[in-house]
Amino acid sequence: LDTILLFLRHPGIPETRLLSLLHMFRTFIITNGGSFDLSPYLVQAVELLKNFYTWPRPYGDVAGEMLELVTMELKSPGYGMRAKYIEENPELEKGYKATNKERCVHVLFDQGTRQGALVRDLVSAEMGDDVTLPQMQMNLLANILQVNLKIDCDLLGLEFCTRDDITLFYNAANQILEEAVIMSDKDAMQYRVQKFTTLKDYIISRSSISRRTSVQIYHKTRILTPPPLLFEFLPVFSERTEPESAENTLHTQPTSSPNAATDAEEEMILTGESLSSYISSTQLHFHHLTPKTKHPYTKATFIFRYILKQYSYFSDYPKQTIVKIGIVGDDKTLHCLVTAYIGLLLSEPECFKNVKLRFYMIPVGTNPENLSFANFLA
Repeated sequence: LDTILLFLRHPGIPETRLLSLLHMFRTFIITNGGSFDLSPYLVQAVELLKNFYTWPRPYGDVAGEMLELVTMELKSPGYGMRAKYIEENPELEKGYKATNKERCVHVLFDQGTRQGALVRDLVSAEMGDDVTLPQMQMNLLANILQVNLKIDCDLLGLEFCTRDDITLFYNAANQILEEAVIMSDKDAMQYRVQKFTTLKDYIISRSSISRRTSVQIYHKTRILTPPPLLFEFLPVFSERTEPESAENTLHTQPTSSPNAATDAEEEMILTGESLSSYISSTQLHFHHLTPKTKHPYTKATFIFRYILKQYSYFSDYPKQTIVKIGIVGDDKTLHCLVTAYIGLLLSEPECFKNVKLRFYMIPVGTNPENLSFANFLA
């Protein structure tokens, strides 16, 4: 952190270097989770970040988001980690309406690269243990108490408490944190210690009553590892040869009706038919202009549409549904998927209603010239 802050003080730091440093700083805060006292560094960071958030060097929303994160971390240690954990596991929010899609990651892997299939096989073989909602609440509660009171939470006997008690304690802890955020740093610290001490004593009294039954309801608290993800692997094939000429494409019309793709997709989702069998059984002509849209309808477009169709039932939810999409491939794969994404966004914007797409890039390939985007990120 000393090195990061030293670079941030440099008057001639370029924007690209700044964004890399802020990303490293953000990652450290989140992964720390309140384990170490970062307040001396955070106080310095607040003043430094203001330089990049205001004129003459306003570097966009990144500096503003970091300033908010640092400020909240000062008022509530471990805030970054908890916020990220809840974002990835939204069912931890009070009153959240489950979609059963919280763990799903749609991985688009390029069949044109041998490494894409290897990544699929590797990820499919590594599946973690399932974690229930009460277990997540208990683990997060233990982290909150440990960070704020510096105690060994294994002595609280949380594993003997009932499910209702765990939910009650968890909601009470979050309410204390929310109330402390609006206070000054000094008042917030005193308020947290006082309230969490009272909550700790109440937890011990409740767990002692339940302990008499000698029934352990949960595993003991453990590191905040999230529940395992559910991967859906969807094959794509980026063009490795020259595409058809525009003249041939324009004069070729699909034999199916304009609504054939929509009707077939709905039937596929209802019956559970797999994507691969649907593609092989339909008569859709990809890479051609359809009567419905002036944008080319490729196989990659269909896959994006197939994914988003699964989330159309949540369009009236109060919060945006996060759609996780992994991309395994090289620059050609990325180009294939980006053009399909833009085409669908322009032709059918209703598919993106109340959803927030989050992309994860896994670069694979043997030719460094085809990994320019990965090199840029690195």
